[in-house]
Amino acid sequence: MDRRLFCCVALMLVVVNRAAAQARQPADNPSKPLDKWIDLLKDERLSVKARQALGPTGPHAKLAVPVIIDAFKKLPSSAVACQTLADYGPAVVPELLKAIARPEAKVRAGAAEALGYIRPRSVKLVPPLIEALKDASPEVRTGAARSLGRIGRVASQAAPSLMVALKDGHAEVRQAAARALSMMPGEAKEALGGLIPLLKDKNEGVCDAAALALQGIGPEAKAAVPALIEALRDKNYAGSSEEITAALAAIGPAAKQAVPALVASIKDVSRGPSFNSALALGHIGPDAKAAVPTLIKVLKAAKSDDHNSYYPDAVIFALGKIGPDSKAAVPLLVQIRALDGIRPEIGYVIADALWRIDPKLAAKMNLGGDPPIGIRLRKIPALKLAPGPALTQERKKHIRSLIATLADSSNPDFGLSASATGQAFAPLPGQEKLNTFLLGEDRLETSDVFRALVALGAEALPFLLDALEDGTPTRLTVTRHNLMGLGGYIREENPLNQRESQVLSKPWPLEIDPADLQADLYTVKVGDVCFVAIGQIVGRRYLAVRYIPTAIIAITSPLESDEVRKRVREIWSSKDPARRLLDSLLIDYATEANADGKSPGWYDESDLQIAAAMRLLYYFPKESGPLIATRLRSFDLSDKVEGRDVKNGVRTVDFIRAVAWSRAPGIQEALAAIAKRTDDETIREALAPAK
Repeated sequence: MDRRLFCCVALMLVVVNRAAAQARQPADNPSKPLDKWIDLLKDERLSVKARQALGPTGPHAKLAVPVIIDAFKKLPSSAVACQTLADYGPAVVPELLKAIARPEAKVRAGAAEALGYIRPRSVKLVPPLIEALKDASPEVRTGAARSLGRIGRVASQAAPSLMVALKDGHAEVRQAAARALSMMPGEAKEALGGLIPLLKDKNEGVCDAAALALQGIGPEAKAAVPALIEALRDKNYAGSSEEITAALAAIGPAAKQAVPALVASIKDVSRGPSFNSALALGHIGPDAKAAVPTLIKVLKAAKSDDHNSYYPDAVIFALGKIGPDSKAAVPLLVQIRALDGIRPEIGYVIADALWRIDPKLAAKMNLGGDPPIGIRLRKIPALKLAPGPALTQERKKHIRSLIATLADSSNPDFGLSASATGQAFAPLPGQEKLNTFLLGEDRLETSDVFRALVALGAEALPFLLDALEDGTPTRLTVTRHNLMGLGGYIREENPLNQRESQVLSKPWPLEIDPADLQADLYTVKVGDVCFVAIGQIVGRRYLAVRYIPTAIIAITSPLESDEVRKRVREIWSSKDPARRLLDSLLIDYATEANADGKSPGWYDESDLQIAAAMRLLYYFPKESGPLIATRLRSFDLSDKVEGRDVKNGVRTVDFIRAVAWSRAPGIQEALAAIAKRTDDETIREALAPAK
């Protein structure tokens, strides 16, 4: 199964109902004694407050760490205590390494598990955890295996020891070892011989962990297909059939012998509709053509029942991936697409399926999708960049000092808010754009330090990239019951930026165990703030904290995801940061929708152009001023908004508003000319910053 799709599905299964809150102050009762807060770590309702009070920004920070470690002896669950210790970052590691050698088994187990939560992940923690896998206590072995999984691919040297643990006499250890291997798929394929037998384990958690590991291995787990088919057919199978079908989906075309079993599982109403069975058939592709009649039957039933349900999405996806052999489904797909109130997401999936099944019909229907991709690149302007002054040691020290000061961050801001999602360019107040937000929640505030770093642009970029793994906690925490997601992948890119597209199109590995998707509190780290600052400099919505309606918060952290950190560096690192930034902004500026001449419909493409124009004028005013001024002078200013936007290749009013502040060469003269040519009030309002 596509790893990005798996991550999305896994995340969306976390349904939450309580309102989100973002805390600036660490505790509402700092006078409560230390031991009382320790006791509250047991109480699920109050554990968030306890974690804040005992954390690095709390009133008991100087004394809390050894007391929390001692508390492992009496806590029924170590998870919240482990997370509280991890909030301190790498500074807590020496204390944990001492504790992992203590005589009390529960303390050793808690310390071993806490090491896995420390960010950034460190290979130095792996040897003591490998040693802990040999501990006489199964609780310690379980904690060590879980930590190795949370450390992930960095802990690949532990794979042989984890393979031994797959045969442990305690189910919790076997389960933790299999889950750990699922986080290191390159090593897990060597463990196939130990994972396949676990599909017959009597413990549900062990079965599911083994299936999850097979998903990580993907097509190279072909040898497991017979065992997966047997598990899918076995009504007494201990584990989840959804995990089995997800494993078959990940194996893809190599799992074609599973088609009859997958079709049978879709027909088996006693198990309910199988989302993953349909997805698996889609990933098997043309070899799953025998499933087409069943998929059509299911789609007809869904259409008559509730055509906006999520289940048909998977069926439509499967029909499209099977391709021309799904031609019998075309009339039904066309009917569903024409239904009133159809969800846009289903419309997109149907369009994609029709392109794959009958491209001539899709072209005749003028469907969006691929092909065409819907965007194109105008001629990229050629701008010469004068060499800038070399960075002095004093200047470097200043930038590093600014980054270190981010540890004092305490205010929710764009990309760092649990109650609002949007975009901003910190050096230019008034250019913010809110997409979603909770009424009555905290106002967004940008710190002077953050604004100064973004204002430095290419000069600060290398230092921000270096700091992505800075695990120093800030004073900003995100709290909620069942906070969703830790890690994730980069959601924003310009597909016409070749370097960016190549880096982000590589398959994304699963880095976060689905068991760790829920949390109650996340302490924003310096590396997270740097991630957001990089996004603002280059014109990408890199959001460390996102609010998703309704009542969902997602974290995309370069500390939680090594892959996010690695790819951001790969895209934006350069020996000449200024040239790299300028080239990317020029590509964004030249990106436009493949217009049909009737409607702009270009929110993403317009956003790219507008964000690029704003940054070009801010960072490279002498080079870009004449270019943008010439475009402003050519703007069509007719009263028909859609028509003029199509002709101008951008949302005209928003573009003018985004550049009206600039005093770059030629800009004010071009804006004055626009003022003389129009009586449109919206355009005149957009020109206001020029005054």
